[in-house]
Amino acid sequence: MSKTSAPPRVPSGFTLIELLVVISIIALLIGILLPALGAARATARQIACASGIRQITLATMMYTDDNEGHFPAGTAPGGGTFAISYDDLIADYDGRGSLGQTLRNRQFLRVSERDSSFYKCPSDDSEPAFAFGTPPSPVQIRSYSITLGAPNPNPANAYPVGISGNGWSTRLAEVKSATTTIGLAENRTRTAAGDAQNHVGNFLDSNVPPFAHHQFPERLEQHDGKGNYSYLDGHVSIAKFEDTLNGAAPGGGYGGTQWDFRQLPRTSSP
Repeated sequence: MSKTSAPPRVPSGFTLIELLVVISIIALLIGILLPALGAARATARQIACASGIRQITLATMMYTDDNEGHFPAGTAPGGGTFAISYDDLIADYDGRGSLGQTLRNRQFLRVSERDSSFYKCPSDDSEPAFAFGTPPSPVQIRSYSITLGAPNPNPANAYPVGISGNGWSTRLAEVKSATTTIGLAENRTRTAAGDAQNHVGNFLDSNVPPFAHHQFPERLEQHDGKGNYSYLDGHVSIAKFEDTLNGAAPGGGYGGTQWDFRQLPRTSSP
């Protein structure tokens, strides 16, 4: 009788130990790569934020050129007047086109009215509130504010030493050093529920004093403890709030800091 040969043995799959080794290697690689990917995403958001605030700053400077050197000055509501925010005034220059008086008079702009997405920092995780309407639509978040100022400031006080206030603004010619004077800064404000309070078209929170960043650091430091600041020569810099004070103590006088366009000496110790 002839012997029949046994069928060839089919190699088995991975052993349990081999599978565990492969899984361990994959987990190790993920653990190594995830922080790097997270850091890359954070850097990309910071760069996009800097691009947005630079675009708004350039629009502000173009407005200044057409308005006898004056920076945009918002107006608080009252006495039968409507609220006007600084971003209402520069809509002709930031790519949105003329809003017209009707939209300027709105307390905020809805997402469907004009694209103001560049006013929102990608790291600003505030939730958009909803405007009144049927159906209601979300309002646009504004992450950037112009620095708060007044015609007769006391530099010993925390404010106002910035370039724009309620119905008032300084002129570019009055700025002592455009390269070292902050024009706009990140300013995230939100309710306890996480809804944004800083809205495009709203006078509320359209100006920011330096003490706000000292008392409420979450308004600013959205990029690893730092924030983007734009200066009146058009450049943007990322820095800690303390770096903008030229050696002054937070909470002290802000005359002579990067927030002060007059660069006046402080008249009291911080």
